[in-house]
Amino acid sequence: MQQLQDWRAGRKLGERIPASLWAAAVGAAREQGLHRMATRLHLDYAGLKRRAECADAPTPRAAVAPRFVELFAPSASMASAAERAECVVEMGNARGAKMRVELNGQGLAG
Repeated sequence: MQQLQDWRAGRKLGERIPASLWAAAVGAAREQGLHRMATRLHLDYAGLKRRAECADAPTPRAAVAPRFVELFAPSASMASAAERAECVVEMGNARGAKMRVELNGQGLAG
């Protein structure tokens, strides 16, 4: 890919490869193979593979807007539950990152 060589010749130190060149590299890798194109273009194999996988993933039809979720503590009438009040929130994203928050104690019983 001559465009990548031209870009490298004129780039500034620390400048990232433009998305259009990555897209062209992914297209070439689909035709000729990831390893071959990563070697030929002097690109990181893992980075090219990750971009190829992301390009193959179906695009969402509509972006889901973030929303607020309100959590309610048990009512005071639930004395036994109030003594052991617990709340566990687990979240994950499309990349596989996960977050878990555990809250417990008398203060949660409200």
